[in-house]
Amino acid sequence: MKPVIAITCDHDLRRGREMSFLYADYYDAVAEAGAIPLLVPPLANADDARDLLAVASAVLFTGGDDLHPRHYGATEVRPEVTLQMERRERFELPFARLTLDAGLPLLGICAGAQLINAVRGGTLYQDLGAEVGAAAAATHRDPNAPPHARHEVRVAPGSLLSDVVQGAGRLMVNSIHHQAIRALAPGLRASAVAEDGVVEAVEDPARPFCLAVQWHPELLRHDAPQRRLFEALVRAAEGFRDAAGPCRAHEK
Repeated sequence: MKPVIAITCDHDLRRGREMSFLYADYYDAVAEAGAIPLLVPPLANADDARDLLAVASAVLFTGGDDLHPRHYGATEVRPEVTLQMERRERFELPFARLTLDAGLPLLGICAGAQLINAVRGGTLYQDLGAEVGAAAAATHRDPNAPPHARHEVRVAPGSLLSDVVQGAGRLMVNSIHHQAIRALAPGLRASAVAEDGVVEAVEDPARPFCLAVQWHPELLRHDAPQRRLFEALVRAAEGFRDAAGPCRAHEK
């Protein structure tokens, strides 16, 4: 049986009504890698997250709008910030903490990487252009948000990311973000950085599979190294499921 991977959905207003949605590239990438994608909206009852983790064997935290800066210690919101809806925050922050506490394999993408760093105690740049400079903004944010690779990142030797991409020392990635990790959370290490020093990927060496990337590999999965991120997540999910055994749901 294929493992189930929970994928968090974005949440926004459409025609005056709240709706959850997810771009197909996310769940197609998971399905193509050999798992069953389980789309997870921001449930009104955050306690339901515990039951979700009894079903899933890994979690994918997706991109979206910006986390409120209060969640990483900032006292003001810069004008460049586009806040995600509070309903998503109310669900996803505790869901991320529960996922980490339960030891499930996880992959964070873009805002998902920023979420993981924030819940672990790290900080973020609210806007690269305003806080780092125009050159950083130009490198990391293409106004047309194309899916193709645009700038290069250096992968740290000996990292989990290096193992996943099978030793590729440099990767071409896309540029669809205006925020990034500022101070790494305790226990996390940078596993890829851009030429300008902006952190592009983080991981927790103390965990079997805890990896987060700033770019969008789901849009680049025609490239083998990018596709391997999802394949590695699926393998980790299979290992977690097999180790947990058939009685896991009851134990929760």
